[in-house]
Amino acid sequence: FNNDGTTNCAGSVVRIEGGKIIAKDENGEASIAVSNAANVDFQHSVNNNQTEIVGSIEVPVVLVKYAGSEQFYSCYSLQDAINTADGAANATVFLLTDINVSEKVKIEKEVVIDLNGKTVTSTAKKAFEVYANATIMNGTIYGAERAVDTRKNVTLSLADVALGTTSTTGNPQPLTIGGSEDGTVVTLS
Repeated sequence: FNNDGTTNCAGSVVRIEGGKIIAKDENGEASIAVSNAANVDFQHSVNNNQTEIVGSIEVPVVLVKYAGSEQFYSCYSLQDAINTADGAANATVFLLTDINVSEKVKIEKEVVIDLNGKTVTSTAKKAFEVYANATIMNGTIYGAERAVDTRKNVTLSLADVALGTTSTTGNPQPLTIGGSEDGTVVTLS
């Protein structure tokens, strides 16, 4: 990829499974490879005037896309994606793969989450804790005791979503509607 002012690869995702990257310029001559990606575990060396990057790169599991724009962000956790969306009206969080989480996912700003046919499995007591208006669609959510828990006066839309719990003890509740304020609205479709 080249970022020379005419070609921009910001937001691109490159998945390397084994092997290595050898950088060359547009004429096939040795060049310098630079990586500023997050969550990268690699070794960098220069051999025969070529930069060689060998190692593993953590694969993004979620994208944040913006309607009406080519802009998107790759994220390495569902919570990071929700935080990146930051309540933008045109942002949608898309899962790219089934994921396991160990801490509850907090929704504190309005968001649309498209599970994209994937499953979120949480070992936390609550998989999702909802404090803001949200739409969650197209997938499955498992929490240890609660899959989705509303905590405030919110509007929650669940469309084509299966909810479940993995615990056989305690007080398993796939969906908890409540919190400290009246007025919570949940729409199921």
